[in-house]
Amino acid sequence: LSAVSYANVGAKKDVFPALNKIYNEETALTYNYGRDPVNSLLQAAMWDNFQMKGFSSRPFWQWIVRDKNLDQVTKNFAMEQIRKIDANPQKYASETKWQIYARELFPPVDWRVNIVDSKHGYFEISTLRKFPKACTSGGGLLLPTTSWFDKLSRRHAYSYHPLVNVKSWIRAPFGLTYGISVFATGAAITVGGCSAVFSAREGATLCGYSLKYGVSLMQTGPQLAQNTLKPDLRHWELVPAAFYIQPVPSGPDQQSIPSNSCLEGVGPYDLYRVL
Repeated sequence: LSAVSYANVGAKKDVFPALNKIYNEETALTYNYGRDPVNSLLQAAMWDNFQMKGFSSRPFWQWIVRDKNLDQVTKNFAMEQIRKIDANPQKYASETKWQIYARELFPPVDWRVNIVDSKHGYFEISTLRKFPKACTSGGGLLLPTTSWFDKLSRRHAYSYHPLVNVKSWIRAPFGLTYGISVFATGAAITVGGCSAVFSAREGATLCGYSLKYGVSLMQTGPQLAQNTLKPDLRHWELVPAAFYIQPVPSGPDQQSIPSNSCLEGVGPYDLYRVL
């Protein structure tokens, strides 16, 4: 977002530091831990648009190709970009520029608490409508932000990074009204014990006791637990459901809204240009 903002106001020299910071964000042990295919696609497009000596979009296309959870349509698109780069880097650099569009809004998100689910975490999060499917047409690619929802839905799961898992619970927005409540204490016991087990692979005994006593504490105030746990998902309401990148067209069509099979049924207000 910072890089795009700099580009849109004409401060192109400030685009590069913003892009370089993304790698640190993806590898740091924060809430956004781990590489993401949507972020990789946006970075690849940005590095193609704003070239700097010693830097290339190829690693980002390569990350997409190597993503085991990604669909073949998107992988094939990325492999084609790698093929073009390897065949003639200079030609690719001089001819490849992308327009970036955001499509529709993120599907509404619903949630419920499942306090005894020790496998998937305490939130069960679902969407109320489907994401669009990945699609290629007219030299462009439509990629849904499904991976963002996947990250949202599992950030409290034990399969996520143990340190981030514990931090996300200890820093949960319990609020000044409750302070260090009985529920916060129970959550710390439960999450801390079970995360230690899953990170050290020591078996389920410690996790079992942690769940037993932690949940017992939390259940002393069920309404407090529900109100305390409720996630604030409002910031997802304006996140795009998908991004569409296409080669920059020439001539008078450069500013026109794209129209192809990947965008069928998309209204004029459901597609807006990011860059």
